Amino acid sequence: LTFSRFFLERLGPALTYQMSFKAKKTDEPEELPKWRKALTRNSEWEKNDLADAIGWFRQIVALICGLIWGIIPMKGAIGILSFLGLNVASTFVYYSQFLGVDEEDVMGSRWVLLQEDLFPSFATFLLLWTLTHTFLYYPSS
Repeated sequence: LTFSRFFLERLGPALTYQMSFKAKKTDEPEELPKWRKALTRNSEWEKNDLADAIGWFRQIVALICGLIWGIIPMKGAIGILSFLGLNVASTFVYYSQFLGVDEEDVMGSRWVLLQEDLFPSFATFLLLWTLTHTFLYYPSS
C-alpha cells in the first residue's frame, strides 16, 4: 500500500501529462492501415504501398490455388500455366477495377504492376501444390 502511494505520487503527474498529450487531436485525417486500404475501393496509393498490397494479394491467390490444385489433383504444365494466367488476370482486375489505380500514373508502366511479386507467389504456389498433392495422394508407408 505504501509503495503504490509512493509510485502514484512520483509518477502521477508524468502519466497524466502523457495521457493528455496523446489525447490531442489534429485536423489532419488519419491514414488507413495498408490492409484496410487494400480492401477499400478506389483508395489513394503511394508506389511502395501499392506494391506491397499487390504482393500480398498475389500470395493469397497462390495459397488458394496451391491448395485447390493439390486437392483436384491437377498435374503438369496445365497446372502451372493456369495458375500463371489466373494470377496475372486476377491481379490486373484487382488493381484496375477494384482499387481503381491508373498504372501509368503510379508506377509508370502496366508491366511493372503485372510483374510485381509474381515469382515469389509462384514459389508459394508450387510449394503448396506439391505438398498438398503429396500428402493426399502418396500416403507414407
